[in-house]
Amino acid sequence: MAEVDLASAGSYSLSLESYPGHYANGTFCEWHIRSAPGCRVYAEFEDFQLAREDYLYVANVSDVKSGMRYTKDQIPPNIVSTNILYLTFTSDEEYSDIGFSVLLSSICDDSSK
Repeated sequence: MAEVDLASAGSYSLSLESYPGHYANGTFCEWHIRSAPGCRVYAEFEDFQLAREDYLYVANVSDVKSGMRYTKDQIPPNIVSTNILYLTFTSDEEYSDIGFSVLLSSICDDSSK
């Protein structure tokens, strides 16, 4: 599992390792994205191209079971999370595409600085 620390990075561009080339069949990737306590994670999807059975699962780590599953036909909206965001990408063994690119940043109100 990859860790992304927005508390020190400020912003981060995340994509599959093969992006913008096609990802391999059977790809599985997990990311934990963290911002500073009291701040939130903002995710803006810049590109999202998945093969028909592949999906990206997006959830607040505090409530992983109530996340959303996004597929080829369900492009994720811009997401504002708690200070921890969990992403999991899963592809099947038959088809692939280029995947996704998402710009991650930390949103802090004045009281959390």
